Amino acid sequence: MKPDIGPGPDEVPMPGPGVLADPDSGLVVPARGLTAVVCSAGDAVALPDRLGRYSDSGTTYDGRPLAALPLAGVRERILVTAGDAYLFAGVLRRELDPADRLAGADPDDHLLWEAVDAAAARDIIEALPGQAGTIMAAGGREFSGGQQQRLRLARALMADPEVLILIDPTSAVDANTENKMAEGIARLRRGRATVVFTTSILLLNQADHVALVIDGTVTAEGSHESLMADARYSSQVERGMATA
Repeated sequence: MKPDIGPGPDEVPMPGPGVLADPDSGLVVPARGLTAVVCSAGDAVALPDRLGRYSDSGTTYDGRPLAALPLAGVRERILVTAGDAYLFAGVLRRELDPADRLAGADPDDHLLWEAVDAAAARDIIEALPGQAGTIMAAGGREFSGGQQQRLRLARALMADPEVLILIDPTSAVDANTENKMAEGIARLRRGRATVVFTTSILLLNQADHVALVIDGTVTAEGSHESLMADARYSSQVERGMATA
């Protein structure tokens, strides 16, 4: 059972954008760029929990302990999105805009379509009778697993946090769609910090930096191409391909 996380101190200014660092594993996420993490399923749960402060740890952001910052501020700036994150009922356009970036008398729809295109989800929305105005059922049950995954990614990209942490965001789609999503993440998140927990070669090829985590500790770092010479890394990636 995860420990309860308190709200943190009141009226403490949030730092950042800055480096997100987890001393328990040695994982360091730069303030900009796409960082990919190859690890076991267990570490792909424990690490994001610490990075997003869903569990207590010594993780720091811009040199400040997350535990010493307001929890609401941490949630606003560091977003953790799992591949099976829940889709809520309601107007699709509203569900894809959790940060209310389109609020106001003259909403800027191009922001929405940028996120939708980066997630390779335009065809899903254009096929709906009301397009983005369609009422979506709870859990997005009218969509296939791959369609749900693309909509989740569009929602995460629309939130536009300082740090976006994605857990297996492309596991339910075909290779062509996955390639579009990998390119879209890299394109739309340029200038922001993004962490992807994955064994997808298409995503790993887009990463500016890759970390191999074994038994909770970073054991190797570099580019995907350079790390393929490491048998520990290549076996993890190949195992992931085999189970995809």
